[in-house]
Amino acid sequence: MLAAVTVVLGWISLFVPYMALVLPSPMALLVYRHGAGAGLMAWAVAGVLSGVLLGGVQAVLLLIPMGLTGLGLGLALHARLAPGRVLLAGVAGALLASLFSIGVSLWVMGINPFDQMLRLYEESMKGAINLYRQLGVPAEQLDLLDQQLKLTMQALPRILPAIFLSGAVFIAFASYWAVRVVLRRMGETLPWFEPFSRWRPTPVSAVALFAGLLLLMLHGGPSWVATAGASLAVLGAGVALVSGLSLLWFWYEQARVSRGMRVLITALLLWPSLTWGYLLLLGAGLADAWFNFRRL
Repeated sequence: MLAAVTVVLGWISLFVPYMALVLPSPMALLVYRHGAGAGLMAWAVAGVLSGVLLGGVQAVLLLIPMGLTGLGLGLALHARLAPGRVLLAGVAGALLASLFSIGVSLWVMGINPFDQMLRLYEESMKGAINLYRQLGVPAEQLDLLDQQLKLTMQALPRILPAIFLSGAVFIAFASYWAVRVVLRRMGETLPWFEPFSRWRPTPVSAVALFAGLLLLMLHGGPSWVATAGASLAVLGAGVALVSGLSLLWFWYEQARVSRGMRVLITALLLWPSLTWGYLLLLGAGLADAWFNFRRL
């Protein structure tokens, strides 16, 4: 039955891309409850059904990402590992799945997924700018957003490794959350992470950010140095931004800020044209790793 659910979810994800985030959850649930053997058997059944309904190559592109990510999550849950290690297992499976899917797209289908991804991002950002224009955003801010889009399109090829790693984290986290929700409805509670306001900052983000910036300052080197530098800088800044948001949530709780005000303040800080909001949260996240403002 879970194999059929997987195929249905895969078919829906062709039209609703966000469903792909939880696509590995049926496989993870099956491996967790019944072991790897049952999971692999369901994987094969799902592959046959997908091949009949979606076609050969599409079935492979659907099955492998779902299977590897779900297998990693399920095995880690079956071994009763801590939530952080469960997430790492899911991320490893998602990265392997991404590499396999890229290889199939390039060498079997003759499609460059990187070009498609860049084109999709450019179209979505242009759509967002048009939406802001219809909402009456001033022309100066729209020009600034347009300039940011052009700079981003130039930088995106350099940060593809960071994008794939971030995507793997999102998929593993969403699938882990979906498995937990399903099991809770079945009367079983899985261990989960600390509340968001209690997430501990890590100095790794600052090390990655500054190492990435140093690599970017090495002009004239091989192209992979610039790619590694840009990816490290983006990943370090991303982790620091999450730490800053966690620190902000801690302040919300201490000050008993209402949910409406939390949404309003956070939206203002993350508003695309207000870069100072990003810098404020990023700086707070970096500083919290050393000063431990929350005494966690």
